[in-house]
Amino acid sequence: MTAGKNKLTRYMRIYLGGYDLSGDARTVDSLDAMYADQDMSGWSDQVKKSLADMVMTVGVRGFQALMNDTANSGAHSLLKSPDGVTQKQVSVLFGGGAAPAASDPAYLLTGVDIAGNIVMDGKAPAIRGDFVPMPGYMDGQPWGKVLMPNTSLAATTNGSTVDDAASSANGAHANLHILATASGNFEFKIEHSTDGNSWATLGTVFTANGSAITSEYKTFTGTVNRYVRFVATRTGGTVSVVCVFARK
Repeated sequence: MTAGKNKLTRYMRIYLGGYDLSGDARTVDSLDAMYADQDMSGWSDQVKKSLADMVMTVGVRGFQALMNDTANSGAHSLLKSPDGVTQKQVSVLFGGGAAPAASDPAYLLTGVDIAGNIVMDGKAPAIRGDFVPMPGYMDGQPWGKVLMPNTSLAATTNGSTVDDAASSANGAHANLHILATASGNFEFKIEHSTDGNSWATLGTVFTANGSAITSEYKTFTGTVNRYVRFVATRTGGTVSVVCVFARK
């Protein structure tokens, strides 16, 4: 098998807010990132001609999970009451023959939940969720990379260096998920570098400090250098975190 062609749902992970839904997940219809076509054909054209309308459709469609009603963390508990107005961070990570690692592909969205339908997967009841971008947020490419896979941290940690081959000029965005905490007190940030050796903070640090289960979406403007990494600076306690990142 050619290297890289090893992505299976067995090694996918999905995080909603501060919770890991991977154990409940059954399927997803699509992770959208597409333009609609605008017909640009003239009367005399024999073949229809089009241009992209330059408005990207983004969203997680048809996500289905087992109807787990465990309080706070089960799929049914999290998806049963879509309100269409509350910001939620959704991240889908793709591992290659193992659990996702730094540099693996990731799809990130900050959006609203617009569905909580119950469907039957054979004889197993499942709950279906759809997520679409929230107005005023999510103005960039949803496909990016894992900076920090689901990791328990008990010390100051510099994440693995992720090489995007070149710098970019249009900013970036990221999702941070705090999945567990035991008196956690950390500073979380993303750093970038031109050479993979000398590092500077990209934008500002995340507001979340690891003291509570939560998630946060952060956007960055301007130049993003070729290399990026996730950094967690510990003051106390332990946390489990996930961070995914995409250039705009």
